[in-house]
Amino acid sequence: MAVWPDQRVEQLGETECWGRLLGAQLGRLAFDGRESVEVLPLNYVLRGPYIVFRTTAGAAVPPPQRRPVSFEVDGWNTHTAWSVIAHGRSRRSRDADVAARETANGLPPWAPEEVASGSEIAELVIDRVSGREFARRTRSSALWYW
Repeated sequence: MAVWPDQRVEQLGETECWGRLLGAQLGRLAFDGRESVEVLPLNYVLRGPYIVFRTTAGAAVPPPQRRPVSFEVDGWNTHTAWSVIAHGRSRRSRDADVAARETANGLPPWAPEEVASGSEIAELVIDRVSGREFARRTRSSALWYW
């Protein structure tokens, strides 16, 4: 699929961005890692102004940072594609009761090692959201080859 130059990108409103965050289950967390920018795929739930996710204890997710982090979700169908980014700050919860409650409320461990080694709950405190959508067209020939 290709986007043609004459197609417009539509900026999504705040309500639409929140709706798309609520409707997705998998996103990517981007943060300032030890040596470079890290981008990690995560399953998550939206709890008010927080994106809540589970991670393996000691995994390479951001410690609480002074620097902002971003979380991106996207989707597409045969006609459109979209992307929403939530901006904010991360924090962790090591409370076992919180992990149990989130499991009961629909945030299961994603990777098998999260069950075996225990896991932590972290959240992104959202400051702002932004998003965009554009129409897609089918192109009959590939744009690149291996």
